[in-house]
Amino acid sequence: AGVELLLREQPARARHVKRLGDNGGPDGLVLNWLGAGHCDATLADGTPVTISSSDDAWRSGRTELMVETAAKNSFTLRLRIPVWAVTPRLLLNGQRIPDLTAGSYAVLNRTWSESDKLELSFELPVRFVPGANEAAGKVSLYRGPLLLAYDQAQNTFDEDAIPPINLAKLAEAGGV
Repeated sequence: AGVELLLREQPARARHVKRLGDNGGPDGLVLNWLGAGHCDATLADGTPVTISSSDDAWRSGRTELMVETAAKNSFTLRLRIPVWAVTPRLLLNGQRIPDLTAGSYAVLNRTWSESDKLELSFELPVRFVPGANEAAGKVSLYRGPLLLAYDQAQNTFDEDAIPPINLAKLAEAGGV
């Protein structure tokens, strides 16, 4: 099992950095959380690594990541590219990392220096998912991983008075 760490600024969000190498595989880290803050990790050889993120990419569509370590040898950083990220783009020190695929990981193996900067960006268009069964004729709207919800406590109008959604028109508008 990998070592799970907390983001210092988001203690409720555990399980976002995992150390590789515990099972005899390659040494390195997996970064799953794309929120603002920083976390401390330790490579299999005991070398500390701090990863800082400037912004909540899941909300803003961008973040800058800094990798700080005294590691003398190269190690692999696997950075999650979320499945909901549209046209993801990753720069390492201003140079584009090619062949990014949403729903996978960018694999970066290098000797990291204090000046290294990763810039991750992607689009977060509103998309819809048609309802099924008892929710037929209704849709769920998402922006990135966020489900946009109707809150009865915050709205005084009758939800049954909301006009039906024309899914064909929504698809034409590019919401699929």
